[in-house]
This record gives sequence, structure tokens and C-alpha cells, in this order.
Amino acid sequence: MRKTAALIAMIIAAAALAACGDNTPTRATATVTRTVTATPATEPPAVTSPPNADPATKPSDGTLALTDTAIYENNVHVSLSGISRAVSSGTASPSNTPYVGFTLKVTNGSSKIMDLSLLSIRCQYGSVAKQGHEIFDSAQGLEGTPSTHLRAGRSITAKFGCELPRNEKYIQIEVQPSFESRTAIFAGNVQ
Repeated sequence: MRKTAALIAMIIAAAALAACGDNTPTRATATVTRTVTATPATEPPAVTSPPNADPATKPSDGTLALTDTAIYENNVHVSLSGISRAVSSGTASPSNTPYVGFTLKVTNGSSKIMDLSLLSIRCQYGSVAKQGHEIFDSAQGLEGTPSTHLRAGRSITAKFGCELPRNEKYIQIEVQPSFESRTAIFAGNVQ
């Protein structure tokens, strides 16, 4: 009986060792990578102002006026327009909230396709810098960031809203076209 058990154990061990190795040659695999150099996110975006902008009202820290245009090194342009106050509907998130609405325009002057789902909008308001929540209100066309791609040479506009209580005037709107891009800071008073 011991001889049979030992024989069975040897057969199992031989089978296990045979399964571990296989005589077919192993193919080498290659990984192709492409190195992309991004501009550091700490530098302020290049800025152009409308011809009638008053330079005396511009802060010296690189902040843009609400009507300015941010132009990035890759020739992407970002601007705001149609800035006005409103109150979100009862079905909005957050509902029945005073906000400042605006239209964001992104022009892709680069040679590459932009993934607009990487676009980020952040707001703050008041002299004590409180976060202004983005308003989502399909009844008023405020549906958030486009989730499409923008081909080179094309532009897109989208409506946004950021919380701005009635007793506040100062709004700061931060726009970052992608994770690698610097943040453009637009700021000013809204009547």
C-alpha cells in the first residue's frame, strides 16, 4: 500500500512539474510610449484685453476682468459673455438659488482635439471668498460642462451658473480647459 501511495505521489509530482514548463518559445512584447511635454500649471495664462478695457481697473496679479479673453500657449481661447443675475428654478440643483449666469466660449486654436470633459469651472464670491456652487438647471439651459471633444479650429459655447447671493457683487470664475492647463481667473462685480 505504501508503494502504491508513493507511486501515485510521484506521478502527481511529475505531472505538476510538466505543467509548469512548456517548450513553446516566449514572444517578446513591446510597449510603445509617447512623451508629451506640458507647460507647468503654475504660470498664469497669456492675456489679451478688449481694445476698450481700462488698464487702471486690472489687478496686477494676472487676474482677468470678466469680459477679458484668456489665450493659452497652445492657442486655446477662453472667454465669458452674457453675464447676468438670475434665480434657479424649483427643479434645479440647488433650487431657488440666486446665481450669476454666463456663457463660456472655448475656441480650439491648437492643432489637437480637446477633450471637453476635462474642462473645469469653479466659482467663489464675496469679500470673504465663499465657494459659489455651480447651478444645474435644465429649465434654464444650465447643464454643466460639455462631454464632447472639440476639434482643432472649432469653437463651442456653453451656459453656466454660479451661486451669487443677492447681497453680494464680487464674483470670481476660474476656468481650466484641461488638467495640464493653467487656471484662468476671471473676476469682477456683477450688478
